[in-house]
Amino acid sequence: MITILVILAFLADLYKDNFSTNTGAYPYLQFLLTALFMAAVLGLISVILYFQTKTSRTFLIHPAWDKMHVIVLSVLFLSIVIFISLVIFTPLASVVEHSRWILYIILYYFLFLASVLTLSLVHKNNKSLGNQQKIRSSFVWTLLILLLVIFFLPGL
Repeated sequence: MITILVILAFLADLYKDNFSTNTGAYPYLQFLLTALFMAAVLGLISVILYFQTKTSRTFLIHPAWDKMHVIVLSVLFLSIVIFISLVIFTPLASVVEHSRWILYIILYYFLFLASVLTLSLVHKNNKSLGNQQKIRSSFVWTLLILLLVIFFLPGL
């Protein structure tokens, strides 16, 4: 799965110039490609979580999962603060401009945290669902929320 994520990042970086210049002819192409990229990454993260349910007996059963939404939200908030601080106080922006793979690692990290946060909320609110159903539900909710936040809220 990690190899597929690396290949996906490589392909996105390889074709970034072709897609960004052709969006005038197809105005929804950029939206569609970004949505497909996010769906693919979140799908791969969900597959990793699904495999974790098959290999670990305590995944989503351990009592720590009842408090995981608070823990992951704290880690996400701290990560955002650190990321913004690095962009402001260090030359991270210029480093990312020359080495785009760093951007994909950061993007994967935040998508993973968003996915685990959603999974922990689904787990907390729907204890009766099976683990695989919780992972599927968290994939859909994470994708819908991120698409809403990224594409529709900035236009308001």
